[in-house]
Amino acid sequence: MAVRQRTLGETVRKARVAKEVSLRGFATLLKVSPTFVSMLERDEIRETSDGSLSIKEETIMKIAELLDLESDDLLALAGKLPPDLPEIIHQRPREMAALLRTARGLSREGLAKITEKAKQQKKKSK
Repeated sequence: MAVRQRTLGETVRKARVAKEVSLRGFATLLKVSPTFVSMLERDEIRETSDGSLSIKEETIMKIAELLDLESDDLLALAGKLPPDLPEIIHQRPREMAALLRTARGLSREGLAKITEKAKQQKKKSK
């Protein structure tokens, strides 16, 4: 039986409640309306034509910062990419595409090993 992935709204609500921040208080910190936060937490933010949520990347990153969550995880739940990735991919499109396609399907452990090797290689080339 497959485990259902938590949604962006569920993730935000759980983290906000765990930090004992009221919905209105969180809206104030985020500089949005309480209605927006309520809609977000109920997963009522509409999708765009590409399937991502119509919420700005900057807003998601601010939510992550306020709730001590990983911004990359929240962006993924919203169907978005971290803002720095397109530039990284555009610098070496063929190589980055090959790397991502090759790494696709690897376990977390396998990806962690590749990441560590890349960090070591980067240190050597400095």
